Amino acid sequence: MRETMETILANEQLLVYTAVDGKDAIAKTLALRPDLILLDLHMPNLNGVTFLKAIRAGTETHDTPIIVVTGLTAEGRLEECMAAGADDFMTKPFQMEDLLLRVRAMLAAAGIGDHVERVQQYILAVRQMRQQAQK
Repeated sequence: MRETMETILANEQLLVYTAVDGKDAIAKTLALRPDLILLDLHMPNLNGVTFLKAIRAGTETHDTPIIVVTGLTAEGRLEECMAAGADDFMTKPFQMEDLLLRVRAMLAAAGIGDHVERVQQYILAVRQMRQQAQK
């Protein structure tokens, strides 16, 4: 799935970095300062919720937008992830078009420093993009 997402996002002219596990993800986040993180909760060496908490605790990374993308059952996980600082939550399987729409919307709202305002603008952007796609 990681390779498929990487290919699709790269085809959208996005620069994509991947990590092999949670520790690698933290190191790359600190070194590369990405504009957006797509996070799987099930990672070796450090789970996704621990990653979320670590990134949100860092002064240089606390505003990085994060979309959780997971195959784990959503029951109870959504609330846990949102409390830990996720901006959005997607369960697998999903449509790649939906992922691309959410990535575009999150990148459009990424410059907003206030977390609540960023999420509000993200939701508005997702709605607007979905409406435009339906026309």
